[in-house]
Amino acid sequence: MEISSFFLSLLLILLFARILGELAAWLSIPSVMGEMLAGILLGPSLLGWVEPTHIVQTLAEIGLILLLFEVGLDTDLGQMAKAGSKASVVAIGGFIALASSVLSGGSDSLVMVWPMVSLSMVILYSFWA
Repeated sequence: MEISSFFLSLLLILLFARILGELAAWLSIPSVMGEMLAGILLGPSLLGWVEPTHIVQTLAEIGLILLLFEVGLDTDLGQMAKAGSKASVVAIGGFIALASSVLSGGSDSLVMVWPMVSLSMVILYSFWA
């Protein structure tokens, strides 16, 4: 990968993630959902503008680690206990969707269905909470 194509990919990633994250926040959806949608749009699944090279995958893993660390810092155990029943319903729904995807089509079906199931479950929870 040439350095210019890497910086172009990085620019597209940051620009789309920011725009769709802000749009999601404006729609009262967690901004991370808009950022995930940016990845789905730019990646090989839809537009194919960003290739999942080793550098991009490494940056994505670092970003995921930082995201999960931030979630851990902001976690309130008391509030989590209050939302236990709603979270349980969402988790069970996600597990059922995952299990049905695996049983119906195997790994190809899982790769295509699971991100959208996760997205819909988070949106459902964000409106429900």
